[in-house]
Amino acid sequence: MNLEQIYIEKQMVPTIMFLCFELILLPVLFLFFIDLFNSTSLIKRLLIFGLSILVCLGMEWLLLIQDVIVHVNWGLWQSMLGYVTMLVVTIIIHYMFKAILIDEGVVTK
Repeated sequence: MNLEQIYIEKQMVPTIMFLCFELILLPVLFLFFIDLFNSTSLIKRLLIFGLSILVCLGMEWLLLIQDVIVHVNWGLWQSMLGYVTMLVVTIIIHYMFKAILIDEGVVTK
């Protein structure tokens, strides 16, 4: 997230909520995404991808509603674009790492 485009409240509780979102909830969601993305069906993969985007946007929207963060010249569509980019990069890195494990003989296809 571009920290120059948001304003974070200086109070303790909103700051802790934002840090929990950025440092705990998003990485855990991405781990669940990687685990669920290994399903065999393309339709399931697309559904998981879309659902992950909606969950990320929903969590950010809750932060906006609670006035934890205030977007400055930034919209939810830009956040969606950022989450899509992060998930695509996560998929690419996952497949690259999986290819290395297959080459080393640690994992079989």
